Amino acid sequence: MSEEWGPWIEHDGGPRPVKPGTFCHLIYQDGEEFIGPIGLGYYGTEAGSPDEPWGGWCPIVRYRVRRPRAL
Repeated sequence: MSEEWGPWIEHDGGPRPVKPGTFCHLIYQDGEEFIGPIGLGYYGTEAGSPDEPWGGWCPIVRYRVRRPRAL
């Protein structure tokens, strides 16, 4: 069964783009992806180096939300 997703939404890399618990497909600035529920205080993925320009965290630059399954 294939997942149904909403449209891609560009994000400025700021705080979490949706409410905690929302099931999303995230794209980070470094190209990494995550598919799953957003947690509390979740803003991005840890970057590979503390010398990264975003201070050790990689910002979310694009996301889409999974649509609820039909009953």
